[in-house]
Amino acid sequence: MKPKKSKRELRIIFDTNAIFIGTASDLLRKEIVDLIESYSKLPDLTLQWYLPQVVVEERKFQMIKKGKELLPSINKIEKLLGHNLNITEDIIESRVIETVGKQIEKNNLKVIQIETSKIDWDQLIKHSIYRLPPFEDNEKEKGFRDALIVECIQHVVDCSPVTANICRLIFITNDHLLDEAVNERFAKRTNFRTLSSLEELISLINILTAEIKEELINSIVDKVEKLFFTKDDDTSLYYKEKIYKTIIEKYSNELKLLPESASRREDKTWFINKPGFVKKQNQRIHWRTVIEVEVKTYRKTYVPPQPESPLDFLTANKQSQDIVSVFAKTLASMKEDIFKEGRTKFEILWSITLTTTEQLINPKIEEVNYIETIWK
Repeated sequence: MKPKKSKRELRIIFDTNAIFIGTASDLLRKEIVDLIESYSKLPDLTLQWYLPQVVVEERKFQMIKKGKELLPSINKIEKLLGHNLNITEDIIESRVIETVGKQIEKNNLKVIQIETSKIDWDQLIKHSIYRLPPFEDNEKEKGFRDALIVECIQHVVDCSPVTANICRLIFITNDHLLDEAVNERFAKRTNFRTLSSLEELISLINILTAEIKEELINSIVDKVEKLFFTKDDDTSLYYKEKIYKTIIEKYSNELKLLPESASRREDKTWFINKPGFVKKQNQRIHWRTVIEVEVKTYRKTYVPPQPESPLDFLTANKQSQDIVSVFAKTLASMKEDIFKEGRTKFEILWSITLTTTEQLINPKIEEVNYIETIWK
């Protein structure tokens, strides 16, 4: 009997910007929670999910801050009901800490503790003084938290196998300075790499669990990307299948979503991401392309009119011909400012045939789905 083949392991570490969601209730974005659940039981690959202690504490801070911002609204409800709900800043802090702990346990996350005794403080201080990555080259010297994240990653790297066939290490971040610092630190580790998005991670997981070589996918992904979208090329799938029109018609309500207190939204640039590998069925290769709509929202605030004298309004009320002008002044005092920015995300599931001569033919749209809207 042949010995049972040991499962490969993929260890995934998240930066704050990868999991951030602008609410006070959730530690992780819904997309990540769904991802963890979907890939919890893979036959040939074990996934381990990591959060540096710095990231956990930063999310606690963000959630507590968001919770405290809701206190004025609670005070208004108390006045309306004539009842004290007894929600204080201390209660918000304790409940956030409790919630974070429960969500870490529920999603099987491993928290990487900072081992301060193992940090090369002289090196860290040097990077800070000379503004080397992850420190920014400005007066604020931003980057200390990111430097601690690098140290947390160091701990996972030190405790992990060095062979890619046994274990791979992935760090998800879209911070270019942190990305640069991490890649410099772990340049010699061939089983370590950084990714900038969940889409790249999903594609990698699907490649590792499919009976297909990673080199093959990497060799055709640029061609696949151009087949799906080439600007002003009517033969590319995006234009040919009228993807823009489909999203507009099918998800009109999702494209109207607003954060609380916003008065209107304005959709800006549509970003089409690189396609990610999903699966291979015979000669048919399935892909997932994420489209993100850049959104700006606005909020109206009332600025009380400033009459030239206290008698202006009384005079206007006596003279009917001036009432319209007073009303116009009131409308003009409604000020509209940019409120929140965000992204509305959609996924396009599609497939293409790969011939024996590695030609790509017969592209086909399978599904167009709404993912989520994230407010910064």
